[in-house]
Amino acid sequence: MSQELVWNFEYTVAHVSDYISEYMIFNLFKPEDIKNILKAATLTPDEFIDLMRQSVPTVKASDLYKYTRNTRISISNLEEVIRVLKTIQKYMKLRYIDAIINIFCQTNEEITSSKAKISNLENQIEKLKSELNKLLNSEREFTSMRSQILQNNKIITDLKKEIKVKEEENVQITEENGKIKKLLEEKEAKILHINDKNIKLKREIKAKESKINQINDELNTKEILYKIAGYKNSDDFDAIYKFLSELAKKGNQKIMMKAFEEGLCEKKEKGSERYMLHKASDNGNLILVKSLIECGCDIVAMDTQGFTPLHCASENGQIDIVKYLISVGANKDAKSNSGYNPLLLASKNGHLEVVKCLISFGADKEAKNKYGSTPLIIASIEGKLDIIKYLISVGADKEAKNNYGYTPLIIASLNGYLEIVKYLISVGANKEAKNKDGKTPLLLASENGHLEIVKYLISVGADKKAKDKAGNTLFRCAESRVRDYLLSIGIK
Repeated sequence: MSQELVWNFEYTVAHVSDYISEYMIFNLFKPEDIKNILKAATLTPDEFIDLMRQSVPTVKASDLYKYTRNTRISISNLEEVIRVLKTIQKYMKLRYIDAIINIFCQTNEEITSSKAKISNLENQIEKLKSELNKLLNSEREFTSMRSQILQNNKIITDLKKEIKVKEEENVQITEENGKIKKLLEEKEAKILHINDKNIKLKREIKAKESKINQINDELNTKEILYKIAGYKNSDDFDAIYKFLSELAKKGNQKIMMKAFEEGLCEKKEKGSERYMLHKASDNGNLILVKSLIECGCDIVAMDTQGFTPLHCASENGQIDIVKYLISVGANKDAKSNSGYNPLLLASKNGHLEVVKCLISFGADKEAKNKYGSTPLIIASIEGKLDIIKYLISVGADKEAKNNYGYTPLIIASLNGYLEIVKYLISVGANKEAKNKDGKTPLLLASENGHLEIVKYLISVGADKKAKDKAGNTLFRCAESRVRDYLLSIGIK
């Protein structure tokens, strides 16, 4: 052992009380180190008791005895002896010292009682002395008091003798405790011997289990290879997907690669022409997604709609799959046959966390599908207010128009989304924007019978005299309920 290690050990022993008070003994040191530290240290009763409390629940009673059996404790009185023994009985589960503790407690009570009597008598003596000083002039009274003092002194002497007898009894109990300790050590030796046998048996069992597992693995491998051969010419897409998913869960990438080499991972779903990676992304099966990509599956493969696996994950809100696919190089701006990229699909289906993720990775928040709709327009079509708020918060164009001239506000008014209309107006959307037919949000809300939106737009100053390209006024294109309202406020 180097001088540095010896110095550290000595320092630890010298500061053991600090380690105990900081609850660090059982967390910081190894079992053998704890045993050596406690053997070298001398603890106060309070430190020893704190140490016992800290052992719960991490240290077994049998191990606690091993750690502390050589610990020295500086005990100065019988009460400390009782406290220490009670702590040992509680945390080491030593039931057979209950009687010893009871004897000590009884003895302590007797000693305490005797001391109380002594104290009482001493108080009486002091009182008598005080009276004696007052009665110095009376010889007869003085003699009587002196006689009483002598009598009390005799009582004190007798009580002291009783205390001495009790102390001798305590010594005898201590000797008996030593015999019990020796007996415990013998029992501990037997336990250690049994433990050694148990360890050997466990090793033998482990070796046999390993052999059994090896045989089982070989059998399982043969069975799996047989299944792979069977699925090679199969068109049962769902069954093959389930089989690959189970392989991925088991983590046997070597077997997974064999399945890939035999073409199982490249099987397509009839109709959609989706690959296994599409379905795994669709279902949020991250383990299978990782396994398929590690085998070499194409992360930008497309189905009949032109969807990549990232499209599938984004459409279904599979945030973990989205993050992983982007991390391994998936194209976050890839477009489907209809011009949808992952961000447009996530916005359409209201998957806010996916929207945030894609934008954080640099996805184009102004991307358009083949109809010219941006993510913000798509969210307005589907009534996804939380998506709308987020997109605007990161700078999305609230006045963007699709191929038909519809802005987010025009669409929200057309579809009757009052809360979205209110929000868009609150962030400054143009309430007089027009589509290709020249229709404003107010005209479309009126035409489609969205009375509450009509009322709101009028309340915030929308042009009541606006006309579309065909010359239709607000009143002329209004649905019947809206028309009644317009008449009530003087609009014809």
